Amino acid sequence: MITFIEVVIIVSIILVILEFFITTGGIFALTGIFAFIAAYGLALLLKLKMPLLFLKITIPVFIFVSLASLVTVYVALKAQKKKALVGDIVGKTGVCKKDIMPKKAGQVEIDGTLWLAFSKKPIKAGSRIRVVKQDSLKLEVEEVE
Repeated sequence: MITFIEVVIIVSIILVILEFFITTGGIFALTGIFAFIAAYGLALLLKLKMPLLFLKITIPVFIFVSLASLVTVYVALKAQKKKALVGDIVGKTGVCKKDIMPKKAGQVEIDGTLWLAFSKKPIKAGSRIRVVKQDSLKLEVEEVE
């Protein structure tokens, strides 16, 4: 028979794992961590006999997954705070990575950075391009002969 505390422990692990797939800014991860700690604290207070195998599996798995989740959330939040490096790139050349059609944007690489790009004429992937105009994070490009 599975107890309520074991269910809470399993749900807490699921919440922490879900943080990898559903970005909530750490809400699932922190909720899972607090639920896990609360469940084990309650088990200790009530002096419940938890199966030793269950403890040997859940604690290391939970610690590993929690740390990985917290590191992922930290890195994601740090990346969000970083400002986009948008300088004057008009006139620079690069390579078309995804085909560009007149009514469909493609992708270009300039100085190692991928950009969303559009053009008045079709440009095939692999072609050399030059930036004609910059509109925020979109570039208008033309093919270089």
